[in-house]
Parts: sequence; C-alpha cells; structure tokens
Amino acid sequence: MKKGRHPFQFDTVHEYQIRNGGLQSCVNSRQEYQRHLYGSKTLVTYCKDGEEPRICIPDEMLSRSVKQFKSSCFRVTCQKNKRGWKTYGQLAPREAVLLPWQEIHCDSIGPWKIDLRARNIEFKAMTIIDPATNLIEIQPLLNGIAIEAADVVEDTWIARYPRPVRCITDNGPEFGQEFRDRLEKNLGIKVRSSTARNPQGNPIVERIHQSVGLILRVITPEENPRSFEDGKRVIRRCLATAIHACRCASSGAIGDLSPGALAFHRDMLLDIPMQTDITILTTNRQGMIDRNLLKANAKRVKHDYAVDEKVLKQVSLGLSDKLKPSYTGPYRISTVHTKWNGYDRTQASYL
Repeated sequence: MKKGRHPFQFDTVHEYQIRNGGLQSCVNSRQEYQRHLYGSKTLVTYCKDGEEPRICIPDEMLSRSVKQFKSSCFRVTCQKNKRGWKTYGQLAPREAVLLPWQEIHCDSIGPWKIDLRARNIEFKAMTIIDPATNLIEIQPLLNGIAIEAADVVEDTWIARYPRPVRCITDNGPEFGQEFRDRLEKNLGIKVRSSTARNPQGNPIVERIHQSVGLILRVITPEENPRSFEDGKRVIRRCLATAIHACRCASSGAIGDLSPGALAFHRDMLLDIPMQTDITILTTNRQGMIDRNLLKANAKRVKHDYAVDEKVLKQVSLGLSDKLKPSYTGPYRISTVHTKWNGYDRTQASYL
C-alpha cells in the first residue's frame, strides 16, 4: 500500500488488491470498508480501531482529481464561511515605556444614556492615560468634535502635568485634522494614530473603559436621577469614582503599586511616602510583556506572507450576522511590511 502526502492519507489500491479478497487482506475485515462509486472509479473507505479514517482509491488519477477539487473555488467559498477564526503570523514585540510623562494615550468612551422621566441624557467622555505610570484622567465631552477633544487634552492634562512628547490616539472622528494641528502646531506634541502598521495602539485605555462602564452601571440605578441636573451630577460622580478607583488600584505591571503612588511618590490612602526605582519597574514590565507575547504567539499559526500570495480578510460580525460570510476576498498581497508585522493587501486583485 502506497501512502500519499495528503493529510487525509490517500492510499493507492491496485487492481489486483481489489479482486478476490485482495482488499480483505489489506484491511483485515470486510466490515471495515465500504465501496462507493465515483464516476467510473471505485472509491473504498475503511477505518480500523484506534486509527483515523483512510480513503483507498484504485489509482493515482483519482487522488489528483480529489486534490484538484479541494483547491478549486469551492474550497475558497468554504473557507470564507468558516467560523474558526484562525490567526496567522506572529505578533510583533512591544517595548515598554521607560520614562513617565513622555507619552499619553487618548481615547473616547460612550455614548452612554441615562434614563430620566421625560427624556434621556446621552454623553461621551475622553480618557487620557500615561502608559508609564498608568495615571488616568477622564473628562466628559459635550459634542465629541475634534476642537473639543483638543481643549480637553490642553485643559485637563497639559494644565496639570508635564508636557508629553507623543500622543497616541485611534482613528475616531474626535481625533481628526483639527485635533492634530492643535497639538502639533500649538503645543509641539507629536500625534500618532494606531493603524494596521502600528499595532501597539492604546490597549491600556480599552481595559480601563470596562472598569468605567461597570462603575456607571452600578451607581446610576442607585442614584436614580429624575432631572437633567441630577443626571449631570451622576455623570460627574461616576467619572470621579472611576478616576479614584483606577488611581488607587495596585497593578502587577508597575510592581504592585498604585498609579497615584507611582506618579506622586505618596500612598493614595495612607500618609506614607513612596520611593520607587523606575528602571526596575520598566524591566519587570518588559518581562511581563514578553511572556504574554509568547503565550499569544503560541496560539497563532506561524506563517511568513509573501508577495503574490492570496489571503482572506476577516469581517466584523454582529449578533444578527449569523449567515454572513466570515471573510472577504481572496486578495493578492502586493507588498509585505515586516517592520510592524503588518501586511498591505491589494483589494483590486482577485482570484
């Protein structure tokens, strides 16, 4: 019996093995196989105890036909509708921020609604954090436009803390060109947006947003606001409680210290001075980042993308998109960028 290279273990069964019990000597029992007619060929499948199912074919022509069928466009349609969510390629390493007050991450939260008697209050908020100390500031937004976001950064962070060198944002509408011009031209702060080529982004802010949402869901039903002024008071209290909770909570990434203690060199609850070594904390944080990176890459499929290779693009699906395809494409890769482990796909080239 000759084994092929296909993962389904295609075996070639010659004509003399099919005649007069030759197949029985091959599989040891007649109950272990079944004959199926595939065109003019006879396809025989069998399975032994403790082994994977094998497919026996009478000649190599059928093996090539099956491989050609699997590599046809039907396979692409099947892959586009799978829900496996396999991830390919290794994640790029990330460097921990060494010095405090050098970089800030900005992001917006909301909109959130508070139910009143006659109407609802809808509001947004802007989160600013120093990734070295995890010190956070949260300020409500009225309209969520770029000029208002720039005012919040200037009035909330620049007026209270040392001027940073960089500002990392996402691609939200509140961080448009007016926001960028205000910070770069007037304040001398470089604005960088998180894109596919810069996957470092602002992941710390997204985790804090979950804590802020939890506090809002707990305090709002207890206060039960009925007027517009009561709603604004609840919003201010919720955001202040979230800021205090984030500043007092100890974190393993900064040596089991709280962000407030690390930034102000004094405990947030007790009248005790704090003295820390920022270099040791950065080394420990870098080790934690590297360990988490190894765990994440262990779950991903190793693959080096190449030019002219075809890939599928994952689609963001909602709760009502159960019958929609999981991927679009295939697209041909025109350029490979290895700096940030990102890959530029040309969507104009199809199969």
